[in-house]
Amino acid sequence: MTQDEIILTADASGLSYYGMGKDRDRFLHHVETFANLVAAAERANLDPKSFMSWQEGYEVGMVAEREACAKALYETWHSQPGYLPWQDGGNSQKQDEARELVRLAAAAELRQLHESNKYLLAACKGLLAITDCVNLHGPATGDARAAIAKAEGDAA
Repeated sequence: MTQDEIILTADASGLSYYGMGKDRDRFLHHVETFANLVAAAERANLDPKSFMSWQEGYEVGMVAEREACAKALYETWHSQPGYLPWQDGGNSQKQDEARELVRLAAAAELRQLHESNKYLLAACKGLLAITDCVNLHGPATGDARAAIAKAEGDAA
């Protein structure tokens, strides 16, 4: 908001007509009204097209994280001949090499996570089998079985 818009908003709330030396509760009422008007004006200026989905936010965060990891890796090569400081957005062969190594490491980590999830699913199935044996009310709920079946499908 511009200064003129803020002054007009203060006038609309009654804040500019009421000083601190008067009734405190009335002053706080005007401050709250002023804050609500400012918030409404800011919300009106938001462009929903500028929002990103959680998937887009995740992608942006992942790219930034990988770039930071590539930079950290690149900086460890400072004693190599021909080393130059990292350039943001740079595309030297060494910077690209660092990015590729980070990409490969992330892919390997995802594969490892996928494998560990298989073991976790097996453990959950085992627990459900035990629960079925000792549960006096019959087998474990269908919701739990459906969740495990879905997770197995996602892990495959």
